Amino acid sequence: MVAEIMSKAKLMAAKELIQERNYSLARAVLKTIGNHPKALEWLAKLDQVAPEDDLGDPFVDKIPPPPPSAYYQMPIEYEYKTVSIEAGLLQNLDAMVDRKIAEMRSLGWHFVDQKEKLNSFSPKGRILQFRRAKK
Repeated sequence: MVAEIMSKAKLMAAKELIQERNYSLARAVLKTIGNHPKALEWLAKLDQVAPEDDLGDPFVDKIPPPPPSAYYQMPIEYEYKTVSIEAGLLQNLDAMVDRKIAEMRSLGWHFVDQKEKLNSFSPKGRILQFRRAKK
């Protein structure tokens, strides 16, 4: 008698799930009932309406997988260029650096870093580092 009441409650739950088009959960509930004639009938109808795939979800093949680029992006490879600038005693090193950075940007290079050039032969100088994506 208790089993009958449980089966009836499970059938009602499965009916609601089918009405909501939640076929995979309805199928799972119906399979717990056992050899009940109504449960077997509804499982047969579900197999016609929404056939079960190997994993138990009839909707797996309905949703296309995302394109590979959606979850993996190729790493960007860069090429680097180092430029050395030296200024004489009367020349403005900062202005020379600014002009060189503007020139390199116009050629597609991006400024990365600069370091003071330590050289006993030149009173002042800088080493500039640029990069751009490889073509």
